[in-house]
Amino acid sequence: MSGNLSIDHIATAWSNHTTAVEQFTDGGLSPQFGGEHADGTTQMSIVPFADGSYLELISPTETTQPGETVRWPTHIGTDAGPCAWAIEPEDIVAAAKRSIDAGEPIVGPQQGGRTRPDDVMIEWDELFVGPESDRFALPFFVTDRTPKSYRVPSEWAHDGPITGIAELGIAVSAIEPWATRFKRLFRIPTPIETSIESIDAIVASIPGEPVSFLSPKNPHSPLKTRLDRYPPGPAYCLFAVNDLSQAVDMYPVSSPTTFGNQSVCWFEGPLGKQFGIVEN
Repeated sequence: MSGNLSIDHIATAWSNHTTAVEQFTDGGLSPQFGGEHADGTTQMSIVPFADGSYLELISPTETTQPGETVRWPTHIGTDAGPCAWAIEPEDIVAAAKRSIDAGEPIVGPQQGGRTRPDDVMIEWDELFVGPESDRFALPFFVTDRTPKSYRVPSEWAHDGPITGIAELGIAVSAIEPWATRFKRLFRIPTPIETSIESIDAIVASIPGEPVSFLSPKNPHSPLKTRLDRYPPGPAYCLFAVNDLSQAVDMYPVSSPTTFGNQSVCWFEGPLGKQFGIVEN
């Protein structure tokens, strides 16, 4: 791959779309409704940021029961929050070949799409890498067929101190095997490990990349509870701000707390400790 894990978007899973949108709106973000996916079982809203990345809120359509969606039914049916993540390669066919060369099974590239509420049709190609149970921790690839501005309209960009996605935390049972796998796939540098006592976990940050691995230190860690419920995959998302002291006045967040080697303000309320802000 290119060695670049720059995040295109993070998908989050919710059982009720209206409730999810209300929670993020109460958090100072303003999700924009993006329409239904082509499979007809999920709908989505997005929160685009100035750096071109975005947060996606995925939920069942009005005629689909939670847990019966074509994609990610367990996560959606149980309000998992951060669920999957995507990166945009320069060449999705080349990305597929390199994934195979790295020993990973693939699905795709295949066409995806949805229609916006204003009847604009959006089309893209997507590629999933790894065994099915690993396709939450591993990113999927997306390349637009229609202009990216159809998928992420610039006029929808969040109007606030948050400028983009600073870090995605991926929960895994053991860091070393995943670090080795990412080195093989993406040529990442060796992650730097830090102990975080508040969640009984080890966090391994990848220098120069917006991705970290985290692993429970003991069976009592809340991270272990999540891993018992879901496959390895995203567990938290930190949004980037240029001035943390200014941002805390704009969003309902906690006072800064130490999280690894950085100060994080976590959102209050239902967004809990899955979403926070951190200074660039």
